[in-house]
Amino acid sequence: MRVRAAWGAMLTTVLHWMVMVGVVVVWGMALAVEAQSMPLAGGEAGAMQTLRDNLGIRDSAWQPEEDPCTYWRGVTCLNGHVDSILLTGLPRNSGRPSLGDAWGLTQLPFLRTFNASQFTFSGGIPGWFSNVMSLESLDLSGCALSGPLPDNFGSLSRLTTLSLAGNSLSGMLPSTFGNFTNLGFLNLSVNAFVGPIPVMSSVVLTVVDLSWNELSDGVGPLLTGLPNLQYLDLSHNMFTLPVPWELGNLKNLQYLDLSNNNIQRSLPPELGRLGNLTVAKFSYNNFSGSLPAELTGWSGCRIMELDHNEFSGDIPATMGLLQNLVVLDISDNNFKGVYSRGLLSLPMLQVLNISHNLFYGPLPQELAAQQALATLDISENFFNGTVPMGFLPSANARKNCLAQVDKQRPLKACTKYYAPMGVTFSFNATPPVDNTDYAPPPPPYSSVPLENQGTQQGSTGSKLTPLLAGVFGGMGLILFVGVMVFCLHRCQMRRSRDRAMDSGRVSAVGGRGQAFTYSQLASATSKFSLSSLISVGHSGELYRGEMSGTAVVVKKVDLRRVKRELYLSELEVFDKVSHTKLVSLLGTCLDREEEKYLVYKYCPNNDLASSLHKKGSSVHSDDVLQSLDWITRLKIAIGVADGLSYLHSECSPPIIHRDVRASSILLDDKYEVRIGSLGDARIQDSDSHPSILSRMFGFSRYSSLL
Repeated sequence: MRVRAAWGAMLTTVLHWMVMVGVVVVWGMALAVEAQSMPLAGGEAGAMQTLRDNLGIRDSAWQPEEDPCTYWRGVTCLNGHVDSILLTGLPRNSGRPSLGDAWGLTQLPFLRTFNASQFTFSGGIPGWFSNVMSLESLDLSGCALSGPLPDNFGSLSRLTTLSLAGNSLSGMLPSTFGNFTNLGFLNLSVNAFVGPIPVMSSVVLTVVDLSWNELSDGVGPLLTGLPNLQYLDLSHNMFTLPVPWELGNLKNLQYLDLSNNNIQRSLPPELGRLGNLTVAKFSYNNFSGSLPAELTGWSGCRIMELDHNEFSGDIPATMGLLQNLVVLDISDNNFKGVYSRGLLSLPMLQVLNISHNLFYGPLPQELAAQQALATLDISENFFNGTVPMGFLPSANARKNCLAQVDKQRPLKACTKYYAPMGVTFSFNATPPVDNTDYAPPPPPYSSVPLENQGTQQGSTGSKLTPLLAGVFGGMGLILFVGVMVFCLHRCQMRRSRDRAMDSGRVSAVGGRGQAFTYSQLASATSKFSLSSLISVGHSGELYRGEMSGTAVVVKKVDLRRVKRELYLSELEVFDKVSHTKLVSLLGTCLDREEEKYLVYKYCPNNDLASSLHKKGSSVHSDDVLQSLDWITRLKIAIGVADGLSYLHSECSPPIIHRDVRASSILLDDKYEVRIGSLGDARIQDSDSHPSILSRMFGFSRYSSLL
């Protein structure tokens, strides 16, 4: 009985405390709700009404008779004070006010966030703006602002985030920028700022984007007290001074873009200390000298662009240590030597451009074995011999000294180039296989003397008969295969049409989906961070993201590097058709002049190329291959046939995909097919009357990575 009584007393005590805790929690929640819905004090309420009237916000968003904290869209209050104002997307009356009309902000002493992105104003930033000293986050990007920044702008010393991108702001950056000691994010890109960079000393600064301005001198001031800098974009400015060796001290740097300036001299070897660097862009400058061997310290680098400079010397064999490299562009320089074996040992390399240099000698056979390589440009060099068996069909090899390849340099030019090496050049010559570059290259590649070229033409007539027989036999075989494919194609078309009529799952009208803003896409992809980057292809960069709980893939198309026709062709396809077997386009963002964005639904099982051979785990091996089962393979094959049949035969006019490959076949969570890579698709005009063979065997110049 005593034990039972003790347990009863203990239970009563526990229940008592639970009730007390519950009361406290409910009371706290009530206080929080009360604080959130607490009406504004008279001064702040009047300031908000003034702001509403001066900016011309419509009643549908900010009702004049309602409490701003409770009913005004984009307004957030905390403890009865205005904490955040978001003007982006708010409807307003005609006309364009000036930012000076927003002087009511000075009467909001607890305002921490002001975001007016894409809310356009006239004029510039008024001098009184520095009096809103409570601000911690300020976004005035895309507001059509002009003129210089106020000299006292640095008085906003609490700022942690500042974005003035996409305006027409001009003049020199005020020296008071050094007062931003709490700043972690700075974006002043796409303006007209001039002069040198002011000294910045925020130890928490992680992102600096000053691209697309007219800044001059060098990058030295940025190196003072920025130990946590991760992202630095100074591209498209007027910097001329050499890169200081101290830049190598920014050991947390992951993204570095110095492209499109006029920077002189060589790269300092100390840059090899940037062990976390993932993207390095130095294009369109006046860099010279050889590549420092220390750059192989960039072990995690994925994108390296050194094109359009004056670099010289050989490509070091140690380049093969950059095992994560996906894109390498060293075109339009003065590099020389034989094809570097270091380039042959890059397992993830997808895009390689070494065009417009002085490379010579034979192409190594191992080049054809780089399966990940999707885009290759070796044009405008002096490579000789024949191309390796299995050489990438889409590769650009024009203007070299290669045998049996169209659009090569004249014999006279190749002979003149090889003469100082002691080589008598001939297009019929077969150079030796040896292509090592771990030691200085030997005098290259003995060739057949010019006087012996005529002797090789005597046997041409004797070889003509079997050659013609092979040609006509091959044409017959192609014709037979074409007829068989045509018959099978028509049968599949009829079955697909019947299934579509029964289920109603095919829609004859497509669309571009929702119109997203850039800020939405930047938020979904963590500001297009490197951790969100999936791959880099010839049609754009792919980023993984999430919008309203939905996984998406955002394609960033930089029109300065990608042909405009690729994304226009893809949009044209979606404008005309939609089908469950095509990749789902959720929307677009086409507002920016130089960059376009396409948003697709994410496919969890990636593409067929990666699903056919997925690496599994094993205690015995690090590279176990697990193939798809045959039922799933059959399901995928039927899905591909269904989608292509719809494009090629059921659409009017028909659409030819032109780039069907394993990497073009995307797979959702149930391994249902979603056909992508529509950038090379072509809509057949009714007047063109393409032949069945040209429609079946039309190939793209490029390989797709989507």
